[in-house]
Amino acid sequence: MISYAVDHSLPVLRRRAHLEAWLKAYPPLEQCAGHEAVTVASWMLETGTPVTADELLRAAQCAEDVQDLDGVSLLTAAAWNISPSPQTASAYARALIALADFTTATDVLDAAEANFPPNWELTAARARSCLLQGRFDAADSVIASLPESQRRLYMGMTAYFQGAIDTALELCQPLAEDPAADQYLEGAIFYMASLLHAGRPQDALAIYKRLPTSPEKRRFFHGDSLKQIYAVTIADLGQLNEAVAHLAQAHRGAVRDGRTRLDAQRGLALGAVLLERGRPREALNLLTFHPSYQVGWQLWHDRARTLRALATVTLGRKNEVDLPDENPSHFLIFQQVAQAWISSLDGNRERSAAILTRAADTAVKQGAYAHVAIAVHEMARIGVASESSPYWQTQLQGVYLSARINYARALATDNIALLRRAAEAFANSGADLYAAEAYAELSRLLRRTGQGRAATAATRRAQELAGRCEGAKTPALWLLSSSEPLTSREQELVTLVAQGHSDKEIAQQLTLSVRTVSNHLYRVYRKLGITNRRALQQQVGLTPRGGLGG
Repeated sequence: MISYAVDHSLPVLRRRAHLEAWLKAYPPLEQCAGHEAVTVASWMLETGTPVTADELLRAAQCAEDVQDLDGVSLLTAAAWNISPSPQTASAYARALIALADFTTATDVLDAAEANFPPNWELTAARARSCLLQGRFDAADSVIASLPESQRRLYMGMTAYFQGAIDTALELCQPLAEDPAADQYLEGAIFYMASLLHAGRPQDALAIYKRLPTSPEKRRFFHGDSLKQIYAVTIADLGQLNEAVAHLAQAHRGAVRDGRTRLDAQRGLALGAVLLERGRPREALNLLTFHPSYQVGWQLWHDRARTLRALATVTLGRKNEVDLPDENPSHFLIFQQVAQAWISSLDGNRERSAAILTRAADTAVKQGAYAHVAIAVHEMARIGVASESSPYWQTQLQGVYLSARINYARALATDNIALLRRAAEAFANSGADLYAAEAYAELSRLLRRTGQGRAATAATRRAQELAGRCEGAKTPALWLLSSSEPLTSREQELVTLVAQGHSDKEIAQQLTLSVRTVSNHLYRVYRKLGITNRRALQQQVGLTPRGGLGG
């Protein structure tokens, strides 16, 4: 009965007399654990029962074990008020930073630094605050004064957040390989994250399997990030369905338990994987933050905006989301992909190709080879696969990441066998949209080589997969029922006509004569068995200029 009452915090027990009675009947705080320790400590504060700062910090650790960030904040604030010290200040500041209350965290750190000698824990908390606000210049000056192992960790975090993956790997690897190091756990998680960007998910999974499993050994770092980094790891290994299930369960738990910030952070991770699966509408619901549902950290908000832009362009809509300013970051590739798609929807494939080539070149310089695979794959999806050849030899781990490059190579070289393998890899990985596109392109290539029966089967498979993708509108899926494949130029014209541009406007944009545009459109109509622009717009389903997204 007592455990039930403690766990559920029955309202009637909140009256002081009842709480005091329960506290007398209940074991001492030092014998409690998990939710019980958090609840009993809160009762002691509410009733004015004497409690030490050390007891409160231990209870705060229990709150951290169960990812109750509000509880951590409450208990560390009380510890700081009862017994101001560098230890209580840094614990309280870390809790505030986790809740994205940077203003109060700064006030606490300022007060502690004004009253106590220099302390590395306070300095580390300030460095963390600067990093999660994206204030990298300010972080650099703070990090310089940290002890060696702390300095290496925070320099590695800075490199990771700024997209310098090679540097992040170099800095975090020694920490991740030394379980005795003070910064082992946090170093390991940033090393794992960097390995994923480097296109090495198998190595990341090996690191994950070596991490300790008990909650008390995962304190004082991004322990709440472990669920999502594991899910992203298996997603990169081609287990998208399992990744979605894992993240959905974690997200539901955070929402059910009222875990501030964790609900949005896990929703952001889930939305990203759903988008990769080909569920843009479902992803949008999770990527749209509001005042009661937000991560608070600027880096995460910028990533959410970028992924929202990608989800909308996947639905054939553009300019609904303002992209963040383009700065070096670990998610810059997604900003560049969104920009490329917006240019493609404007009918400017040349600019799309230039953006994605720049993205691939930047990724190569940074050692972010998974980003190279993304850029190459997006080249093919947009219709400029021929630009991807310099990157075909990129070394990647796993069938799924390799399929992204193989897809582009197959389209550029008309390699039916390679394209079929890429389509099967996407389908087996749960990437329904990518698989639908690959089968659609396979059907066109088969038809072009006179393999009508196989082409029909590929078309049916593409239609089946596309039907799961919530109305996604991408070039490969626009005209699945066409009897003849369109040329690259014809596809450009289709994009512009579908958005409501006139022949004259198209001619000006593509530097063609109006008559040439008309001739191209005549061939498009013939291939599609239609007679006018309205029918073409209906088949493609893009949003015309000034129209509302579907």
